[in-house]
Amino acid sequence: MKNPRNPIWAAVAVFVGWWLSPLSWWNDAFVNLPIAWLVASLLAGGSETALVIGVNVVYWATNVLGFLLMHWGGRDWLGRNKDGQKQSTRRALLTAALWSLLYSAIVTALILLGVIKPLDISF
Repeated sequence: MKNPRNPIWAAVAVFVGWWLSPLSWWNDAFVNLPIAWLVASLLAGGSETALVIGVNVVYWATNVLGFLLMHWGGRDWLGRNKDGQKQSTRRALLTAALWSLLYSAIVTALILLGVIKPLDISF
């Protein structure tokens, strides 16, 4: 599906990956959490428990997808991994994972407190 020699694909993958990853301060509030809430609301069927699980699963999935897209696109765009980049990449991933845990805990608390509720979708 992807062409590792196509710099346009690589640039788009890095951009979309960055957009989905927790490496920007604003993306969780304006991209990942709304996507997670909408998808979880569609799947939850009005259940608060299903909403909590769904929001967390979809939120983490968008973050992981973002990192994977950045990795694949960056690898193809900039070339294969260089030895000097490994430590900074690990630290960035650890920092992003910790922020993701914090956001997940906050969103779970907001759902359990009734601040965030599932959409009332009836088909």
